[in-house]
Amino acid sequence: MMETLYKTDKPTDFENGEYYQARLVRRDDHGVTTYVVEEKHGWFSDAEKRPVHHITTLSPEEGYKTYGEAEQAYNERLKHRTKEGFIHSFSIDFFAIGGVVYRRLDGENQG
Repeated sequence: MMETLYKTDKPTDFENGEYYQARLVRRDDHGVTTYVVEEKHGWFSDAEKRPVHHITTLSPEEGYKTYGEAEQAYNERLKHRTKEGFIHSFSIDFFAIGGVVYRRLDGENQG
């Protein structure tokens, strides 16, 4: 699960292309499965058509034992960023028409 959050619904340059990218990943370590919430921060450069200054802001060593716990933490991370104005979510869905799924988050209901 991964979403990229912007303050605008048209991220095109350094001024308004700032984003946070949250993702929930499954880790398998010697037969033990954990789920981790990670986050990256950067800007999308429309001129270069790529993310720039894409740095990790959250990547804990320890994860959650269940997917449900990790999903709750993921939604809390989204809620935290929406309170900072990052309310426009973009994600990839290979089964959706066009492949990109857009939703507007309100800071309260991300699940």
